[in-house]
Amino acid sequence: MAETEIQDFLSLFPSNLMQLSPAEQSVSMVLYQLLINGKPVSTRDIANKTGLIELEIDKILNRWGSEVLRNDNTDIIGFFGLSLSKTAHILEVEGRKLYTWCAWDTMFIPALIDKTVKVVSTCPVTKQEINLTISSSGVLSINPERTVVSLIAPDTEKITEDLVGTFCCHIHFFASPEAGNQWVQKNPGTYIVSLDHAYHLGKRKNQKRYPNVFTST
Repeated sequence: MAETEIQDFLSLFPSNLMQLSPAEQSVSMVLYQLLINGKPVSTRDIANKTGLIELEIDKILNRWGSEVLRNDNTDIIGFFGLSLSKTAHILEVEGRKLYTWCAWDTMFIPALIDKTVKVVSTCPVTKQEINLTISSSGVLSINPERTVVSLIAPDTEKITEDLVGTFCCHIHFFASPEAGNQWVQKNPGTYIVSLDHAYHLGKRKNQKRYPNVFTST
């Protein structure tokens, strides 16, 4: 994957989602670690882990817009790809069933939580079940073997207001390149990439978003 291609793709995400202060990186990483327990997360939970005051945490969460999903009690139930609410993509972590907003999320979340996960999804064209095992260092197993992923360039202006509805909804697993290309033909702006491509792009996203945590290579 060309470096210019990586940079061009990542540059389309708005700065409030990608250029995080040390405090924002801390809140974000803690939020992922708390959500994998399978329970809604409060600002107090985050404060107890980070040492930040709740008012500061609320300001950070509000800056992230649609990246943060809350329940009726204002507790957090979804954050930049990881969700407690059911979606088409199951992410099993140490026996707990969680979900992701799109197929690409399953590529970069394992490194953020430092866990090996099992992924179950369905090809929207063939309806075939797709099973993956992904660790913090890469994709360990793939079934079907020819599984691919769809991508779309993020809309910089719309993504903060509706991350799921303008970006995540276009990103799926497909049982084969042929199935993926069939879907792409009916969905302008989307394109198909390999799992290796999607994983590496996710790795670079993590490095750009969390420079205090991940080393660029």
